[in-house]
Amino acid sequence: MDLLVFAHRGEAQTFLKEMDFKSHPEFNDLYLNGDLSFGLVLTGEGPQNVMMALTYAMGVLKTQGIQLNQLINFGICASFNEDLKQGEIFEIRTIYGQGEFKSFQCLGETSKLDLITANERILDTKLANSLSHFAPLADREAWAIGLVAKKFQTPLRAFKLISDHVTDAPICEYIKEHAQDYSQELYRYFVTSVSKQEKSLNAELPLLDDKDFYFTLSLEREVRNLTEQILVKYEIDLEELLNLSAIKNIKALEVTPKKKALELRDFLKEKLYPTRTKIIKQLDSFVKNTALEKNELTYDPSLEKVILYIRSKITSEKDLVSLQKNLSKIDWQRFNSLMNGEEL
Repeated sequence: MDLLVFAHRGEAQTFLKEMDFKSHPEFNDLYLNGDLSFGLVLTGEGPQNVMMALTYAMGVLKTQGIQLNQLINFGICASFNEDLKQGEIFEIRTIYGQGEFKSFQCLGETSKLDLITANERILDTKLANSLSHFAPLADREAWAIGLVAKKFQTPLRAFKLISDHVTDAPICEYIKEHAQDYSQELYRYFVTSVSKQEKSLNAELPLLDDKDFYFTLSLEREVRNLTEQILVKYEIDLEELLNLSAIKNIKALEVTPKKKALELRDFLKEKLYPTRTKIIKQLDSFVKNTALEKNELTYDPSLEKVILYIRSKITSEKDLVSLQKNLSKIDWQRFNSLMNGEEL
């Protein structure tokens, strides 16, 4: 088994979702997948928390007779070198510890950079300058993982995504807000560059590697599925689909790569389900014209049931009267006809 080690749940969330992990009954922060090829442990932040959680997790696995091939640490790190770009992922070569004599070598195939584990969060340039003499990257857990790996005589690999360059500006909230993006990028890297059991996600659909677009994992999966269904439905090949003028027009839009990816998704949906797309547009317009607030009135997203959902906050009699007035204006007969496709 390979044991994936994360400090925070935010960094691990995509791995937990995509790899079908289930929590271990003896340790809630230890997860195993179905065939026991991978485990995942959440250690918490800081060397002491890491040593306690990881040692306990490895002890639990050992008592069950599960042999570990290697530890693989994934997480974010700070950079002291502005030439290293934010968002890049690097395999770590050597791990140093703040105030520690020992250092640990990682079993890296592509490792180029060293890292130092800090005893506290690096929130100012003064501390950053003192640590930068040891390594260009810093985190809060890798050295402790290295120590435990050494005690258990288990090989260690570590991969770090640069989340920020250390300055005196507060960045903790920024990192929390982007935790899902970090997790998706780490998982993508794991699948394409680390795991030997899976092939490249993008080998069959080069569009997903196009720098004009930015796909999250969920959006990537959706676009892949839509593309496959279109090719079957219209009996066309991939090259013919990618050469459509609509896709070229989307690539030429002066919007962000993520917005282009969403536009592409919507185009593929419309091509695969033209009737459904028209009905959804009519229903969205209907809801928008009801004078109710956004998300206050919704319909069945599957379009299988003629039903409206009301969600409203009422704090006074005035709110109640206003809601009743708005609801009385809803044309149920028209809504029913839209749901049945009678106005196409």
